[in-house]
Amino acid sequence: MRRRRPGQLKVDALSLFALSTSISPVSAQTYRVAWTTDLISYPNYNGVYGPDGPWQAIALSVGNTTITYLPPSGENVTSDILRLGDEAIIPPNQRGFRGAFSPMWPSGGGMSTVYTTKVPGGNYTPEESTTCIDMGTLIGNGDDWAGYSAHLQDSWGKAVYDIVTLADGSQIQMGDDFSGRQYLSVNATLAATEQAVYILPSDDGTEKTRYTPLVGTLGLGQAPRGMYLNEGPESPVGVLKALKENGVIGYEGFSLHMGSVMHKQPGSLILGGYEKNRALGQLGTFKFNRDEPPYMFLVDVLLGTQIPGTWSEFVDGSIWQAPDERPVNGSQHSATFMRQALGGKGGSAVVVPNPAVPYIYLPQGICETVAERLPLVYDKRLHLYTWDVDDPAYGKLMESSAYMAFVLSDSAASNLTIKVPFQLLNLTLEPPLVDEPTPYFPCQSLDSFMHGFWTLGRAFLQAAFFGVDYERNLTYLAQAPGPITEQRVVKDFALSGEAIETNDIAQLESSWMGLWKTVDGNNVGSPAAEQDSVGLSAGAIAGVVVGAVVGMGILGFAVLKLLMRKRSSGHSGPASPSVEKMDDDRSGEKVELDTERDVSELGVPTAHEMDSPGVFYEAQDPEKEVRVKVNDAPDAKLECVELPADVPIKFHSA
Repeated sequence: MRRRRPGQLKVDALSLFALSTSISPVSAQTYRVAWTTDLISYPNYNGVYGPDGPWQAIALSVGNTTITYLPPSGENVTSDILRLGDEAIIPPNQRGFRGAFSPMWPSGGGMSTVYTTKVPGGNYTPEESTTCIDMGTLIGNGDDWAGYSAHLQDSWGKAVYDIVTLADGSQIQMGDDFSGRQYLSVNATLAATEQAVYILPSDDGTEKTRYTPLVGTLGLGQAPRGMYLNEGPESPVGVLKALKENGVIGYEGFSLHMGSVMHKQPGSLILGGYEKNRALGQLGTFKFNRDEPPYMFLVDVLLGTQIPGTWSEFVDGSIWQAPDERPVNGSQHSATFMRQALGGKGGSAVVVPNPAVPYIYLPQGICETVAERLPLVYDKRLHLYTWDVDDPAYGKLMESSAYMAFVLSDSAASNLTIKVPFQLLNLTLEPPLVDEPTPYFPCQSLDSFMHGFWTLGRAFLQAAFFGVDYERNLTYLAQAPGPITEQRVVKDFALSGEAIETNDIAQLESSWMGLWKTVDGNNVGSPAAEQDSVGLSAGAIAGVVVGAVVGMGILGFAVLKLLMRKRSSGHSGPASPSVEKMDDDRSGEKVELDTERDVSELGVPTAHEMDSPGVFYEAQDPEKEVRVKVNDAPDAKLECVELPADVPIKFHSA
């Protein structure tokens, strides 16, 4: 590891590079990042993380080392096990990564957080990375957004400058050899954390719950300055800006949808653009200061049911509790100051969408109101509600279309509603938080006197499309679809402007088709459900009656005519045939339907079970063309391209 004095020289060894093959990404101006669940699984790894998920994270490595290694997900593994240096412990799906495999949550802050081998489960060792530069500064929590959460972090480490390597998520790799997948390495400012402990709040006076995180944060915003680096034009650029300057993406922005591990819905992180199919209906636009978190105004919280007849245990409507802004010890409440400073209306709450934290943090009284109406039990030690799985209402709720909706006011004072189905709010606590896996409700009440705002974490972003535009200083929010998504369509921020395109909001229901049931247990949209709900229509009944009357009339007329003919014949012998006999050469002929006509069934989106716990597939519309890129061409050439990123950097000692 190298260490430089402030302004000593330009960094040549850390210039941006891209490892590419003859197969190009989806778009030359966007980059779709791979998630941990995109990697092919191998024993002890499925790409899923907890202990409050299950969650999927961004797949990446940090630094440049000769050996990469990966701990079993969800477990705290000692560094001695990880540092054996045995080639056998390197899974095939990591061989394209250049350094220590270190999954991260995406974040809009300017500094990334990576856990070193001094933290149980951490992989990164700065001293072993040939591309690491020590800034000589000790820091606490590295991410600007993640620091604003209810998790009090006993965290510290040192600031370093190193490369992070991302995997191209636009490729589908067949087989177990990932050497052909595209990878991209870029400079990043990191907090190399040597001690990290999450401390959960507690209401019962007992010792607070502590645990060590396994997933860091990937800061996509502007690189920090001031206390970490010298001010001025020679300060390092952020990840997105570096990618844009080197032509990898065409715009400094990103979009995110967390997806759902429980429902096998892959996540979406697009650098420089967005997936149109991940945003439904109305788009909310919010003003944004890139040096601060993306503040928004929450004006209401609702309970409701998307499809009538799937849940009837509570009355739809608002459960809003305005924040308590009474002065504390004679001082103005921070929530009052933040709301007034940002221009929010009275009674609203300032919130921040943030994928780096797990729960939905709300003003006091809202989570409690939900618990009064649903089968939930409060755990004082965890300061969380767990689901009463023995209550019959629990099973019915998790099959219904019931949701918790969040109403936000955008920059034009227009209300935007994001519906989060309760099926997405049925997550699982795991050790060390609890002794055995426990379903829980990721809603936590919080007195925001310290910061003045609340956070909508990963639980919320399972059902929300979130975009950050650093060039126009805007953020975007829209309803996200359920597990059955439409065909992927990637759009470029640079070409879209502020007119972000979205799909029809009606796709919300179709994206959950087959996962919602009526109170009678029938799948929504199934023939049984339709019959139970509407029965035989009045028109159909009338048609049956009219048909029966006409049929009886025709039959009576035929009988009467036969009797009259029999009387007029004047003898008892057989009557002359009234129908001519068919010619002998046609008596055995069979008539087939015209084979030139097409006979087809109506196509509907179909949800596919994934083949293994580590591979996710997106359901597609069978009536639309689907193109899959497979990097198995025998003539594909692998080459390393050096791209210019000669950015002067100054450092200073602590």
